[in-house]
Amino acid sequence: MNKNIISVMDKTGLFVLGLMLLGVNASAQVPDTINIENSNVRAYINDNEYTRESNKSVIRKYLDGLGERRLDQANALHITLPAAAEEEGKFYYSTSEDFSDAIVLDIKKGDTECKAGNLVPQTTVYTKAVINGETVVEGKTFIDGHVRMMNLESVLNMRDMGGWMTSSGKRIQYGLLYRGSAIDFQVGHFISREDIDEMKRLGIGADLDLRDSHESYETESALGSSVAYQFVGHSASDYTSLRTDASKWKKDFEFIVKNLREGKSVYQHCILGADRTGLMSFIIGGILGMDIDALFKDYELTSMTASNYLREWPRINLCVEYINTRPGNTFQERFEYYFINDLRVNAKYVRDFRKIMLDGYDSYYQTIGIDDVETDESVNDDIFYDLSGRVVKNPSKGIYIKNGKKYIVN
Repeated sequence: MNKNIISVMDKTGLFVLGLMLLGVNASAQVPDTINIENSNVRAYINDNEYTRESNKSVIRKYLDGLGERRLDQANALHITLPAAAEEEGKFYYSTSEDFSDAIVLDIKKGDTECKAGNLVPQTTVYTKAVINGETVVEGKTFIDGHVRMMNLESVLNMRDMGGWMTSSGKRIQYGLLYRGSAIDFQVGHFISREDIDEMKRLGIGADLDLRDSHESYETESALGSSVAYQFVGHSASDYTSLRTDASKWKKDFEFIVKNLREGKSVYQHCILGADRTGLMSFIIGGILGMDIDALFKDYELTSMTASNYLREWPRINLCVEYINTRPGNTFQERFEYYFINDLRVNAKYVRDFRKIMLDGYDSYYQTIGIDDVETDESVNDDIFYDLSGRVVKNPSKGIYIKNGKKYIVN
């Protein structure tokens, strides 16, 4: 008998020998594709379309099993080993075929499978399990779906804000903005050391705390002092604050853009990651061009966490109604007016944010150079709007709006 076959038999058992003698490739244990969305999330996203004329939410229909299991988590990739591991080994998974960026996990004696979590949709993941120097299973899997819920045991309601389509026809980039619950005592426990490590592995280098002063006593992020931290204080469940707290939302948005420019992913949260986090996500999604259906669904997905997390779209519709009072012919034009004239955000912040979130860093870095210097980020002197809220690049004779004031051009 071939000594290589004997070596494999010693390490992984007779089952592997049987596979080899039958000519079966070990990669048969690796699925060709998985959908990252769990069945409840997938059914909810695919089966419904909300419009402003919708008269009620349907999220409750998709909460079967809530309380018995976490519906706010994604499917992981499970790789079946040919047999129970008789020795310790390593499991590698990577988006590169050469495993140059591989994540490496331990295989313990007795393990029958390996698991890769927090995968990015619309990518191909390469996997291999190595025991005693021998690759016992390997293959590649396409990760389908678009809603990327995160699998962190000590963090609730956490999901990537990427994946949604926008009015530009572009999909929001994954891995840049995350939303979720508090990561300290506010949810009854602190984030685990393992989940801190995972959030840092995800590239999260900024923590936007949306809680109020009586809810947060932090002076730095629970993720560590190296993580940028901002707290300005937002009242709980105040859905009128888009209008009344404009200066605070402006500071929060600028914090996000500043850290994205520096290559840091941002985690934004309140206590449950539902109301204030829902508002911040609404603001972000709106300026990126998400339509009302997508904004409602993203808001309602919080309901997948637990019974006390139920959130239905009529609550966030108060914000839609407010944005629709702003000048503009389309929902996104009205959002842009809100940003530039109500929040008084510098137009370059909006452009950079869209560039990073919709085109990615490679495209963003190609557009900036040594001369791309801002001198006064509070002035938007290059943006004029007509009285319908449309951007006018070269205003001629007439009345226009700039920085929330009327201007007459003769």
